[in-house]
Amino acid sequence: MTTHIDERRLVPTTNDPRARYGAAGWVEHRLCRAPREGKIALLTGMLRRSEMRSLLVFANDQADAGQIARAVTRSGVQAAHLDADHSQEQRTAAIEAFRSGDVPVLIATDAAGQMLVVPRLSHVVNFDVPPCPADYLNRAARLARVAGSGAVLTFVAPDEESALQRILSEIGLAASCAETSADAYAHARGRRRNRSRRRARHRARCATTPRPRFGDPGGADLRV
Repeated sequence: MTTHIDERRLVPTTNDPRARYGAAGWVEHRLCRAPREGKIALLTGMLRRSEMRSLLVFANDQADAGQIARAVTRSGVQAAHLDADHSQEQRTAAIEAFRSGDVPVLIATDAAGQMLVVPRLSHVVNFDVPPCPADYLNRAARLARVAGSGAVLTFVAPDEESALQRILSEIGLAASCAETSADAYAHARGRRRNRSRRRARHRARCATTPRPRFGDPGGADLRV
């Protein structure tokens, strides 16, 4: 059974500079509502999109960061995570693999990811709703400073909704009315594939079916 994902764009509600801090450089803000148990599937599904080139994923809990990294790797996408218990050598190796593009997904907590600067980021993902508005803005600012473009995605479960609304109210963002569900995205992509297949079959039939020529017994003679 397919889980319905409500994906919406966040737009500024005020001219307060705090609302523009994380949006500098045309960084886009989006939220994705999904059950807590569906967040891993949401993340791994999004990784199939071509624009998802380099993701810095933030988790609120250190144990969750390792779990997320293992689940992403099992899905077929290389992922690493930063752990406060890692040695400096392990931390350096994970960061360098992410910077070089060998590992396209890096998961960290706010504490483990302090002072982390990674160029060419395409997305920052809040796997959990950040603990406070300052954490949201600091995470978003990493993308704005180093990439100048891209998107901040926040995954929100039903029990995180009130915390999310407090953060959005504080920084001056609100969900747009227009919904872009991940299901609709997948269905539209499926329809495009089906149309392409039908066109290909039609071209193949036209190529193998001989066209009647002028004067053929089975064809119309269109000569004047």
